Amino acid sequence: MDLSAIQISHETLKEVYRALRPLPQFDTCRCPECQHENEFCTIDTYSKCAKCGRSVKLHSFGGGPEVQDVVSLVITWIEKSGRSSEIMNAHRETYGTGWEDWDEWFGDDEDHHPATETDGR
Repeated sequence: MDLSAIQISHETLKEVYRALRPLPQFDTCRCPECQHENEFCTIDTYSKCAKCGRSVKLHSFGGGPEVQDVVSLVITWIEKSGRSSEIMNAHRETYGTGWEDWDEWFGDDEDHHPATETDGR
């Protein structure tokens, strides 16, 4: 399947952006067994306590899709290629590592859309 065949509206992508933008990459949770504070990646479903080894569930199943599920899906797709470093390097070259391009794209000007600009983004 050609990715261009998948149609996502600007508004849908903007909703994903608004959900992702404030989401921290890492957070902490307290182990219910030993009370140790553990850091975890916010897209993880489970975290293992660094002190006692207990598995702690971070997100529910069946509660409906969450923005973390979108991120996990895209990461799974990237990893499946076996060329994730190459893909991420190409992405960094195009978009950098910050939110600047996305902030500009989803700024207050509803008509501004970088994909239609002359630089090809």
